[in-house]
Amino acid sequence: MAVFFLLVGLALRLAYLLAQPSSDPYFAQPAFDGAYYVDWARALAAGEPGPTRAFYLAPLYPYFVAALIKLAGV
Repeated sequence: MAVFFLLVGLALRLAYLLAQPSSDPYFAQPAFDGAYYVDWARALAAGEPGPTRAFYLAPLYPYFVAALIKLAGV
């Protein structure tokens, strides 16, 4: 029974992720913090050093996104 609910939840999540690009105007062009994280991650993936000053946002997330960018080749 638990497997059934797990599969239903997974199917619903997959349907949501597939519908996201067509229904969310910020999906393709992130704004505010999302844009900052994406720009920071792209710079890290391109080999630029990280910031040398104090962080005002969580620093681990851009490094994770940069690793995904490198793996995906985007």
